[in-house]
Amino acid sequence: MKAEIALLGNPNCGKTTLFNELTGDNKTVGNWTGVTVTLEVGHFHYQGQAIDIVDLPGIYSLLTHSPEQITACEYLVNYHPDVLINIVDSTNLERNLYLTTQLVETGVPVVVALNMEDELRKEGLSLDAKALSDRLGVPCVKISATKRIGIDKLMQTVMHVVHKPELGRPSRFPDFYSAEIKQQIDETMSHIDHKDVPEHLNLRWVALQMLEEHWQGTTPAHLAGMGDDWELRIGEERYARIREIVPQVLKKSPFIRRNEMTKRIDAIVCHRIWAFPIFLMIMLLIFYISFGPFGSMINEWFGLFFDEWLPSATHSLLSVLQTGPVLESLLIDGIIAGVGGVLVFLPQLMLLFFFLSLLEYSGYMARAAFITDKLLARFGLSGMSFIPMVLGFGCSVPAVMACRVLDSRRERLLTMAIVPFMSCSARMPVYLLFAAAFFASRKWLVIGSLYLIGILAALLTALMLRPVLMKGDRPLFLMEMPPYRKPVWHCIWRTLWLRTWDFISRAGSIILIASVVVWFLNNFNLQLQLTADSSQSILSRLGMLLAPIFQPLGYGYWQIAVALLTGLMAKEAVVSTLSVLLAGGTAVDIALSTMLTPPAAYALLVFVLLYTPCVATLAALRRESGKWGFVARSFVYQMALAWFVSWIIYRIGLLFFS
Repeated sequence: MKAEIALLGNPNCGKTTLFNELTGDNKTVGNWTGVTVTLEVGHFHYQGQAIDIVDLPGIYSLLTHSPEQITACEYLVNYHPDVLINIVDSTNLERNLYLTTQLVETGVPVVVALNMEDELRKEGLSLDAKALSDRLGVPCVKISATKRIGIDKLMQTVMHVVHKPELGRPSRFPDFYSAEIKQQIDETMSHIDHKDVPEHLNLRWVALQMLEEHWQGTTPAHLAGMGDDWELRIGEERYARIREIVPQVLKKSPFIRRNEMTKRIDAIVCHRIWAFPIFLMIMLLIFYISFGPFGSMINEWFGLFFDEWLPSATHSLLSVLQTGPVLESLLIDGIIAGVGGVLVFLPQLMLLFFFLSLLEYSGYMARAAFITDKLLARFGLSGMSFIPMVLGFGCSVPAVMACRVLDSRRERLLTMAIVPFMSCSARMPVYLLFAAAFFASRKWLVIGSLYLIGILAALLTALMLRPVLMKGDRPLFLMEMPPYRKPVWHCIWRTLWLRTWDFISRAGSIILIASVVVWFLNNFNLQLQLTADSSQSILSRLGMLLAPIFQPLGYGYWQIAVALLTGLMAKEAVVSTLSVLLAGGTAVDIALSTMLTPPAAYALLVFVLLYTPCVATLAALRRESGKWGFVARSFVYQMALAWFVSWIIYRIGLLFFS
C-alpha cells in the first residue's frame, strides 16, 4: 500500500529542492477533487515502500487569504496524507514557525524538516532540534536539501511516523494561548457537529478556523463577525509564544554579522537609479554569450551532425538495405530534416537555460521582481506579475498557470493576457534559423531586440486593458527577498536537464509527428498520389489559400504560410516545416535568403513573436480564466497585433533597404 506524504512550507524555504531530491524526474501533475489548482505529484520508493509525495504551494499561514492558502487548506481538509513534512528555513526560524504551530494543531501527523542547516552554521548559529521537538510535540530533523545532508534521516523519521502516526501528533494540544482564548476555543467546539468534520482533523484546529472565520460552520452568535479581531489576537499570542521558544532552541554568536554580503550586493543591484540598467546589462550579456560568437561556435558541431553526418549515414544505410526512395525521403527529408532542424539549436538553448537557472538559484530573480515593480505599476501590475512573465521565457503554459499566485482576479486576467508575448523557448529555433540566414554578424542583437519587442507589446497591451480589467487601486506588492546563495551545481544541473528534456521530448513527439504529416502532405496530391512536384501537393494548395494574407508583409509564400499554420501546434514546428519543405540541411538558409529580404525576414520574426504561441497555451488560458470568450478575444487580438506590427516593421525596413 502506498504512503502519501505532503510537503508544505513558506516560500523560499527549499521545499521544491527537497521535492526534486526525493523524486528525481519521476513526477506528474495531479488534478485533485476539492482543490482549486493542479498540484505536482512525485513518486518514489524508500526502503521498499512506495510513496506518493504532493508538493503544496508555498504559504505563510493556513489563513485562507490567497489562492495558495485556500489550496493548502482544501487539500488538508479533503485528503488525509499519512505525513505532512513541514519544511522550515532555519535561518528565518521565527517567521517560519508561525505556519508550523498551525500545522501541528491540525491533527495531521507532522515531521518538521529544519532546512538550510549548512547556512545556519556559516552564520554562527546552532539549532537544538531535540529541544524544538519537545516544545512543538512533533519530530524535528535538521537537513540541507541543496547539500543533500540529513535527507535519509528525515525519511527514516517520516517512515516511523507513517507506521506510528501518533509520533507526529502532539500528546496534548499545544499551549500557545491564554486562558481567555482557550475558553473561546472550548465554547466554539461545543457548536461543532462532528459529522461535518473529517475524522483526521483535530476539532480544536477546526474551532480556531471557525473563530477566525476561515471555516464554514456555526460560530457562537456573540462571536459572529469578529473573525478579523480573533485572527489578530490569536496571531499575536502565537507569535509571542514563538518568540519565547526561539531563544531557547537557537544559539548565536555575538561576533557574527548576518547577511552582510547580501546587504552589500543589494546596495548595488537594487540601487534606485542603477538597478534597472544593471538588470538590462545582465540580460544582454546572457544573450550575447548564448547567441553570440561563443554560442554559434558550439552550434556548428550540431549543425554538421544533423545537416551532413546523420543524413549521409542514413543514406548509406538505406542504400545497403535497398529500402527505396519513398522511405529514404521520409527519413531524410521528413524526420531528420524536421526534428534535426529543431534540435540543431539545442546547445544555445541549453546555455540560455543554464544562465536563467543560475539567476534563479542565486536569489537575483526575486530582486528582478522588486526592480520591475515600479515600472509595472505604471501599467496596472505589480512586481508579482513579473514572475509569470519570466516563466514565459521558458514556456507560456506554466507561465499562465503561475498567474495563480496573484491575489486579484483582475490582475490574474491581465497578466494572463500579456504572458503569451514573452519569447518562449519554442520560438528560439525560429529566431536562430532566420537570424543566422539574414543577420549572422548581429544575431545576438536581433534576438535581444525580439525579447524587448515582446516585453513592450505586453506592457502596451496591459496599459490598454488596464481600464477594463484593473479598476480600483493597484495590487499591493509584498515579496520576501531571499539571501544570495552560492550556486548549488547539482540543483542547477537538474533544472537544466529538466528544461532541456522538455524541449527534446517536444521534438521527439509533436515535432516528429508534425514533420511526418508535413512530409506526407508535401509529397502527395489531392488524389493521394505520390508527386515530385511540390506545387501540386496537398500542402501547397492549402498554403496558396493562406499566402495572400502575408503578401503585404513581404513573405507571401505558401511554404511560409504553411509553416506559420503548423506553428499554432508548436512554435518549433515552424522550423521543422520549413526544413521539410525546403529540402532540409543547409539548403534551408540558402532557400530563405533567396525568398526573403532582410526587412521581410525581421517582420516574419516579429509575427512569430506576437502571434498565438500554441494550442497548449490556449488550453491553459481556458482552464485558468474559466471562459472561452477570454480565449477567443486573446487569439483574435494576438493575431491582429502580430499582423499589424509586422506590417509596420516591414514598411519601415523598406525605407532603409530601398
